[in-house]
Amino acid sequence: MMIQYAQLQQNFSRAAAQYGTHAQLQQQWRNELFERAFPHAGNASMTVLDVGSGPGAFSRAWRTQRPQDVVLNLDIAFGMCMQARSHALSIQASACALPMRDGSVDMLVSTLCLQWVDDLPGAMAEIARVLKPRAVAMVMTLGAQTLQELRALNGALRLLPMRDMVEYTHAAEQAGLAVNAHEQRMQPVAYANLMALLHSMRAIGAGAAFTTPATRLTPGRFNALAQAYAERYPHTLGGVVGSWQPLYLHLVKE
Repeated sequence: MMIQYAQLQQNFSRAAAQYGTHAQLQQQWRNELFERAFPHAGNASMTVLDVGSGPGAFSRAWRTQRPQDVVLNLDIAFGMCMQARSHALSIQASACALPMRDGSVDMLVSTLCLQWVDDLPGAMAEIARVLKPRAVAMVMTLGAQTLQELRALNGALRLLPMRDMVEYTHAAEQAGLAVNAHEQRMQPVAYANLMALLHSMRAIGAGAAFTTPATRLTPGRFNALAQAYAERYPHTLGGVVGSWQPLYLHLVKE
């Protein structure tokens, strides 16, 4: 997989202003990560880094509860940083090149960012580098079975290749991060039809920004594909199902 980062930045910047309107599922996972991270906050003030912060929902919630902390938003998309800057200091940068000093971060969080990283070992090494000794990193990302229904269409649509949990835990351990806990689950979601599923991704910036080839779809072929998808993957609530596989990792700097 080769991510086209200029296209990725453009996609997410374009979606930044309306991200909160369309990203209900992503916000659910960000809230889940907040609930997991908050009990690990110490009594003293902390430096908290959100890698892949989007428009800054995590930092807004965190600073409401702990205004004494320094919270840093970091995102590859300039548009996202502009949206997040009203909540906390926002930095445009890559997860593979964090612009922080060694051992300067008390807690690192990341929601739905690492699946977009080509160099996962490099990103994990950067996480380990900026964390203080015994500091915690909490990560939510997506696993290899995400949108398994679409993946069963034999390459008819361009989809971001995903990694499984073993790849994430291995990269973390190689970087010197202890894996204190990891969880994964399947989360089916109902969509009105295949087009609605695809639109839900494009609306938040998660459009094609990688070099995986795909067959060009004519409108007629897409309509046939959508009909076959609806027949094969109906949701019990109506419409069609799209399955997501959120992964959670609780990492500690050794």
